Amino acid sequence: MGILSSFKEALVSPTRLFQDIQARKPWKEAFLIVLTATAISAALAALLNLKLSVQYGGEGVNIAGEIELVRRVQVVATITQPIASFLAMALAGHASAAMLGGYEDMVASLSLTGYGHVPIVVGKILQIPYLVAASPVGIEITSSNLTEATIDWIEGLATFYSATALTAARLIDMAFSAWGFLLLSWGFKRVHRLSTSRIIVIAIFILIGGWVVSVYLRAALFYFLR
Repeated sequence: MGILSSFKEALVSPTRLFQDIQARKPWKEAFLIVLTATAISAALAALLNLKLSVQYGGEGVNIAGEIELVRRVQVVATITQPIASFLAMALAGHASAAMLGGYEDMVASLSLTGYGHVPIVVGKILQIPYLVAASPVGIEITSSNLTEATIDWIEGLATFYSATALTAARLIDMAFSAWGFLLLSWGFKRVHRLSTSRIIVIAIFILIGGWVVSVYLRAALFYFLR
């Protein structure tokens, strides 16, 4: 089964894909899917950066350096999130499956996690035309206090995403991400030949892995990019 066929099977016939992963453990193909997600994330980050401009209002507002750091962190986090999530969720899923008596090795878990990103890749691709068509938004920063400036930034992003089309894009992203999460949880159960009741434990571990990445990746980027 080639990578395009496997990509299709992940969307329409995951049972066949799980059988293929057990037989071949195609981790290189899976990693290529994650790299594709990374490339698309880079395109989305670039588009978002083009659509947002920052304006500083009021006398004495001097916080451009901090706001630029926030923007850099947002861009780099968007680009690196797929690979970081891939590694964290593969480790979390494999650890939980092994704890529950799973039969397969780490290579199978890496392969499965990569193909679990297929719906996420599709969701990101579907977001691109929405971002291209979106109207630019200027975010006004009215205070040199970092907390207040951050609130201004968040409110500006909320204004940007409040457009009907972009709300639809976010809902699409959330739906396809949920699909990928369900595919991954079910896949760990099937590939590692575990009982259905084990899915909840595996899902919790995968959620924790994804949450840890989303929180600590940005914290680490703030530390290293400042």
